[in-house]
Amino acid sequence: MNKLYKLMLGLLLPMAALAQEEVAVVLLSELPMPVNSVNGIAQAADEAGNICLQITSDDSLQHSSTVQLISLSPEGQVLSKAKHYPVLFTNQELIGVSVRPQHFNFYRFNKKATTHRVLGFQVEKSTGLSTSLPAITLNIDPKSKYVTSFVEGNEVVMLYYLKKPSSVQVVRIDTAGQQHLSTIPVNIDNASDHFLRYGDIIYINDQTAKTVFATHHQKKVYKQGNKLYFVFDAYTPVHSTKATTEILELDISAGTSQLIKLPDLPIAASSDFNSYLFKGRIFRLFLSHHDLGITVFDLHTTEPLAAYLFRKDNELTLKSTPVTMLGVADNSYTDNKVLVKTSQVLHKMDKGKPAIVVEDLGNKVLQLTVGSYKEAVQYSGGGMMMPVGGGSFSTPGGMVPAPTTWRYMGTPGTSTHSSGVSTFFKAFVDADTYQKTENAKFTSLQDQLEAYEEVLRRINTTVGVKTHFRNNGKAYMVYEDKDEKALKLVMFTETAPQ
Repeated sequence: MNKLYKLMLGLLLPMAALAQEEVAVVLLSELPMPVNSVNGIAQAADEAGNICLQITSDDSLQHSSTVQLISLSPEGQVLSKAKHYPVLFTNQELIGVSVRPQHFNFYRFNKKATTHRVLGFQVEKSTGLSTSLPAITLNIDPKSKYVTSFVEGNEVVMLYYLKKPSSVQVVRIDTAGQQHLSTIPVNIDNASDHFLRYGDIIYINDQTAKTVFATHHQKKVYKQGNKLYFVFDAYTPVHSTKATTEILELDISAGTSQLIKLPDLPIAASSDFNSYLFKGRIFRLFLSHHDLGITVFDLHTTEPLAAYLFRKDNELTLKSTPVTMLGVADNSYTDNKVLVKTSQVLHKMDKGKPAIVVEDLGNKVLQLTVGSYKEAVQYSGGGMMMPVGGGSFSTPGGMVPAPTTWRYMGTPGTSTHSSGVSTFFKAFVDADTYQKTENAKFTSLQDQLEAYEEVLRRINTTVGVKTHFRNNGKAYMVYEDKDEKALKLVMFTETAPQ
């Protein structure tokens, strides 16, 4: 056992003993790097545990991508390696992956002028052989504007906004490549601002990473059955001292929409808010350098079900874990710093975008991750502030401010690799009353991922591009170990709270 896994066990075993449960960390696979320079990792996994990794290396001069495909068994054995033909990546963005009985299908979106196409290729699970899928040209109104896209189950979903008449166009592409277009009228003030300005709309599903980085965006879309929910926290009317969360519910089958507004919040120059939709409830976080408030609302009645408010001179009694700062700020590394005073916590959180995440741990216990995410910046030679790494990259969640930040929001998993600072704490609450529970000894999959990354930092491992994803009650991490020039796949498992 190498030093990494000895340290890993040393870190996790005390938590496991405390929780009286088994915590499993398994190095499934360790491979020589298939390419010299990795720009991104996408992945797919099925219920049996078969995994396909797509390793992308971009050539900006040739405007093409070299794609390496690695198929792995549930035990981490390499079934096949294949090199997919170079593809043009100009004006393309990744949509996601669908899992079929014999294949994994990877999808990209390409737009050129008014022609929008969905491109893709499928990978055979047993052999790793890849073949291109027929390109699909979307039948949309040429005046419509692209909003976002994602894969849910076996459907590719493309969303557009049409200004006149104000409507959302939903294009669903089935397994046979057939398009199903629904045009749904929407009645929301300043609709074009909501859909097309003030940040990009990201897709959230059960596989989205339970971190403040993955969910700090203030415009989100969720798909639940045959309904879409757009949740807007970013829009504040000009000269207004109040703002609120607006939820636009679209019923695709009925072709109808409904606008839901939560109670207003007072907005000052230093305050901000964000929310998270979870099983018919909206969890909203309000944050300023003076206050931190959390309110749980019923989605359809907008009635508050529970509320917490902490001022800078109060103790944060809701938290079940210490408040942690983690990441890179202004080119200065933050080494898992723990904050104690509430005034210090609010001061640091207020520097970033607020975020709240809800995860069901089972046994009527929910885990809330509460905090903020601040993008890292650096000074260029001319003194201008710019994102670390410079430039931006187009993903299903929109433009990401650093080429090394990869976020695949499609099924079946989410990738994260960020430059910035996450400041957060976790709270365990009762799933019915939303009151704090003392069951704070449970080690979740996200806890294990964070603990593993902390070990990598402690032993000074140089990590390149990485991805997290979940499948069948397990969590996986794929990362580039630049020191050992290897690609590593690690698996985590958990048990329910005791």
